[in-house]
Amino acid sequence: MVKKKDRKGNGYNTELKDIVEKYPVGKRKPFLNRRGELAEPRKLHLRPEEFEAYRSRWEKSVAHISADIRSRVGPVFFNPYRQAGPYYGGVQTLFFLGAGEWHSDRDVRQEIEKVMMGIMDSKKNPVWFKFAHRVARSESLMAKDLRGRIHQNFRVLQRLGGMTPYGYKLKQVLACIDIRPGLDGGWEYRLRADFGDESEVIPIYDPGEGSKRGRRRRVEGVARDVVIKDVSQVGENVV
Repeated sequence: MVKKKDRKGNGYNTELKDIVEKYPVGKRKPFLNRRGELAEPRKLHLRPEEFEAYRSRWEKSVAHISADIRSRVGPVFFNPYRQAGPYYGGVQTLFFLGAGEWHSDRDVRQEIEKVMMGIMDSKKNPVWFKFAHRVARSESLMAKDLRGRIHQNFRVLQRLGGMTPYGYKLKQVLACIDIRPGLDGGWEYRLRADFGDESEVIPIYDPGEGSKRGRRRRVEGVARDVVIKDVSQVGENVV
């Protein structure tokens, strides 16, 4: 059974990653997610043989970008996410706007539409349409409006631990996304991609003075999910 708590992502580095690599889809032990539903562990890391393929794809996509923008990320960095997905669009947007600098949610909103309008899905439609007009389920934890979904995606990409460390791929390419309140009541986002080692990669989340926490903190992991051995355990494992 995978350990429930892991504040620095080590659980994914060891036990959870081993489960994903060892067992095919449909054969992995389920866990209870934040919605109280059974879910199967997903592969949220890049395998060694995937690095060059993803890097080559990304290098082609940014060949037209100025040397100044490209110089703001380290030599290991590339966008490690599925090209037709919203996480790829978010990371690509912060890269185009300039890594190492803070960008307002207004600027991000304008740029991410341009980025995702230029990426086509399997049906040759811009992936932006699906993302922008997606309707959340009434019981979903997903934000209902576009601005909220963009913010939520960046928060998800800060996860390095727990059962759903969607930010682990960024950590593998020595990068992370930081979040802080903006001057106009919105949010600001920053891509940092110049770390020297994975151990240095810790995203920063500043919830602002109006929040319950009210202080800047480092995001070292999320441990709200738990792997279960038997479906009968569901009632005892809601967290």
